[in-house]
Amino acid sequence: MGKGFDSSPITHHPSLIMDMFDQAQEHEQWMRDQALAAQRARGLCGRQLAADRGQAPSYCLDCGEEIPDARRCAVPGTERCVDCAKIYELKNKRRR
Repeated sequence: MGKGFDSSPITHHPSLIMDMFDQAQEHEQWMRDQALAAQRARGLCGRQLAADRGQAPSYCLDCGEEIPDARRCAVPGTERCVDCAKIYELKNKRRR
């Protein structure tokens, strides 16, 4: 190996490793933000979309409370809020 050539592995430079991790985390966050923005742009959820279509908000079949937008987006066509869905699933699981 020639004089002046640094043959030490990258592990001897912790700041370089941290820079790589920081860049990876920034990229991951950017990708997540882009995916969320695309989801919103497609108009797959939200009260405004339902209002524009003349639809009433969805309400839970069991407790009558309004089903949050986040749940309606995560589980399209859901008929129950999270708490009532858990109870419903537990009851039906026992019947099997």
